[in-house]
Amino acid sequence: MLELARPLNMAIGFAAVVVGAFVAGSLGPEVLRAAISASLILGGGNSLNDLCDLEEDRRNRPERPIPSGRTSPAVAGIWAGVLFASGLLVAFPLGRPFLVALSAVGLLVLYDILLKRLPLAGNLAVALLGGAAFLYGGMAVGRTEGALVPAALAFLFHLGRELIKDAEDVDGDGEAGARTLAVVRGRGSSLRWASTTLLLTALLAPLPFFLGMYRWPYVVLVLSGVDPVLAYVARVLLGNPDRRTLGRLSSILKAAMLLGLAALALGR
Repeated sequence: MLELARPLNMAIGFAAVVVGAFVAGSLGPEVLRAAISASLILGGGNSLNDLCDLEEDRRNRPERPIPSGRTSPAVAGIWAGVLFASGLLVAFPLGRPFLVALSAVGLLVLYDILLKRLPLAGNLAVALLGGAAFLYGGMAVGRTEGALVPAALAFLFHLGRELIKDAEDVDGDGEAGARTLAVVRGRGSSLRWASTTLLLTALLAPLPFFLGMYRWPYVVLVLSGVDPVLAYVARVLLGNPDRRTLGRLSSILKAAMLLGLAALALGR
């Protein structure tokens, strides 16, 4: 069941909330509560995604727990419900941030039953949730505005990565009846949009330093680590790479995500 929740993604979500609160200017016990609730809700969303993606995963990722037979759909559904409920229970004492947590659960459910099968709608939903993790951290300490910049950059980053994943899964998604951008407009269109989005992220990422918002460790890590990765991925995407390469690029971007979190934390 732990594999359904995708622990690495949960850990990244946890870190994003903490970093969001930290760059906004404060850390406290409420941040730990917010981060735990966010990671649990994300785990619930991942588990529900595996349940709702069963037909697609039979074609694209047969090694996943449900299509491989290691977990039943019923268990996955119960596990998703437990994680969602636990995340909301942990978030309830936070006050206003609880409404954000509740909205995130609603958006995750809507994504899995409808949005992910529509062109761009699912990509935008995931990108919004990726950016909202930083805002959630800022809101937990009463300083939402301090988390707006990392939230905006995270939105663009996640949007680009989701478009890559759509292109990677285009064959299985098309057979299962999903209408992602890659299915509707073609694999090349999704890759071009992903490349453009990642290049825009790379161009915007150094600006907070030059605007005096973050210290020099931020721009050093961005210019020496994050931006070169984004530029490399964007260039490879324009060459219409195969499915295996797209999977590798998606993993590379996840590593760049961790480096971006470090840049924000060290440059605050």
